[in-house]
Amino acid sequence: MANEPDPDAARLDSARQEVQGFLVKKKRFAAQLWVLAGFFEAVFFILMLVFMDFGDQLYRFLFVGILLIYTPIITFTWRNAVKIDHLYYRLVDELKYGD
Repeated sequence: MANEPDPDAARLDSARQEVQGFLVKKKRFAAQLWVLAGFFEAVFFILMLVFMDFGDQLYRFLFVGILLIYTPIITFTWRNAVKIDHLYYRLVDELKYGD
């Protein structure tokens, strides 16, 4: 076999701690962004309901159209963000040094 360098346990541990710290920061920041986005979405929806004239058929049509387009976009965006986070965490777990 070729001469392979022995891994430095302290260096690997510090790298692992740095990655874990990054994951915690990233998760916290992502949660803050989701709360902020949810707040603005709720404000937009409430303002839309307040200023729409539901007596007019055009406004009802626009409201249903917005819901039919906007709801799947929100759902797919949330699903993709969750899947990306799960894949990233799984990758980090698989790359851990050891058994």
